[in-house]
Amino acid sequence: MLPMLLSAAVLFAPNPSWLAGPTSSRPKSQTVTYTFQGYCDGIQLDQDGAAASGYHLESGCSAPDAYAGGFKGAITGYADTWDISTTESGEGDFMETYLIDEKSLEWFLYVSQDSTGTPFEYLQSGTLVKGYSSDDLRRSQAKPTWSRAAGTGRVFPATRSSLKPKAKTVTYTLSGYCDGVQLTQSGDYASGYLLESGCSLYDAYAGGFKAAIPGYAGTWDITTTLYAYGDLVATFLIDEKALVWYLYESSDTDGAPFQYVASGTLTTGYATQPPGAGPRLPSIASLGLR
Repeated sequence: MLPMLLSAAVLFAPNPSWLAGPTSSRPKSQTVTYTFQGYCDGIQLDQDGAAASGYHLESGCSAPDAYAGGFKGAITGYADTWDISTTESGEGDFMETYLIDEKSLEWFLYVSQDSTGTPFEYLQSGTLVKGYSSDDLRRSQAKPTWSRAAGTGRVFPATRSSLKPKAKTVTYTLSGYCDGVQLTQSGDYASGYLLESGCSLYDAYAGGFKAAIPGYAGTWDITTTLYAYGDLVATFLIDEKALVWYLYESSDTDGAPFQYVASGTLTTGYATQPPGAGPRLPSIASLGLR
């Protein structure tokens, strides 16, 4: 099993500076744990202001824990919700995004997987129970099977708003790199791709939500992976107003917890041929961030 506590210091990079908080007063960090009711797994988050790092807890399923992390912000239909990116232990490139509402004690799960052709979509939801006991869960619960067949319906999206705004598709190049992003946006929900054809690679599924994270007016929090990097989870914060992006990654295989990796500017549009703008995005392992 992975170590159960992670210092919040690894999460906060010198750039972007907003991670230290938009004011000089930084909220006190705290560690919380929850069980996904009816299942043998849960979540542990070391929360520090609007950022969190931690683990998708699977010891109650007799499986290793997986790194997790993300941000807190207001999404339409919610007051303040944690948008957490992680993966399922032993499931390769199976990416997971949990919306965790601590006030109502609810969770909503969205997934994508490149190797099985599964785009970013809603899968399941349930209630949270405070605390996590791996011994009790081993005796009483079965490990869930996260698959498309296990879904409770392809709702769009699993929020409290029934309004589905008109969709629009946007594309950007991550300046300085041969990668880009394409998002079909509908209200605060988006699905699409991390574009890597300009790197002579296959695109990767991506998706997420627009959240009012402290320090931003409205930023897209997008979960994806880098093609052929296994269980590496990539989280982009995409600010369309300022045309900047921030990249966070975690990788269970590389023993690298959720942390800041890179940032840059956005350019509207994307060329399918290598634009000569630079190399592909760095992986957390290539930077030695473990």
